[in-house]
Amino acid sequence: MEFLDWVFGGGNEVPQAVLDTIQPAEVMMPEMRSDIECFEGQDVIVFGNPTEVGDSLDSSQGDNPFEASGNCNLVSTSNFLNLCGVGDASETFITYYAIVNNECVYSDYLPPSDRGGSGTQNMQNILGDFGIQTEVVHPYDSNGDLDSIAARLEEGYVGAMGVNAGYLWDDPSAVGDGTVNHEVTLTGTVRDSNGDLIALTVCDSGTGEACHVVPIEQLDACYSNVAGADVVFSTEPLRV
Repeated sequence: MEFLDWVFGGGNEVPQAVLDTIQPAEVMMPEMRSDIECFEGQDVIVFGNPTEVGDSLDSSQGDNPFEASGNCNLVSTSNFLNLCGVGDASETFITYYAIVNNECVYSDYLPPSDRGGSGTQNMQNILGDFGIQTEVVHPYDSNGDLDSIAARLEEGYVGAMGVNAGYLWDDPSAVGDGTVNHEVTLTGTVRDSNGDLIALTVCDSGTGEACHVVPIEQLDACYSNVAGADVVFSTEPLRV
């Protein structure tokens, strides 16, 4: 069963003890499930309604008139703005904005896969231009571990994660030199019935997956142990 199928179905009530401990923002209120594909037979708790949210975001990079298909960071910037309520920030607009403001790599002489590339500072600059203040955390920071990231998401902060695509997709051809080379939009969390974090959900423009459930072990591989990995967070809970 796909994630899309089970997230809207029925389920047991989320244990009050978990809600008392986590205290999520209203927009991130959870649902108890027992049929998620990655954790069959387990009662799990999903925060943030990531399937519905993912369907409202852009999960396909390169869909712009500038033939810029290396723009995962810009797509995540667009998604970030949409999660903050800036609904007219499409991939095309953000890519155009980045090109004219020198916030991405672009040249007619480059192949499409090399057009639109940008980094963390570019994302922060663009978000700042739209009035969204951000901060960056890394795996080695005290607030950059997966539990801290999940807690902030559940409080309604908006985030985008820089990862290694090959380790995220289990695709050796996309590992490159093993450092960060891809950006995804964080959309939700998955916890076991005791409230322990077991996965995050992301919208991935590199694979077209609007809601990709990424277990902790995979997150360790593609984020926690990757040089250059980071998360750009809004400095206040802005998720709508």
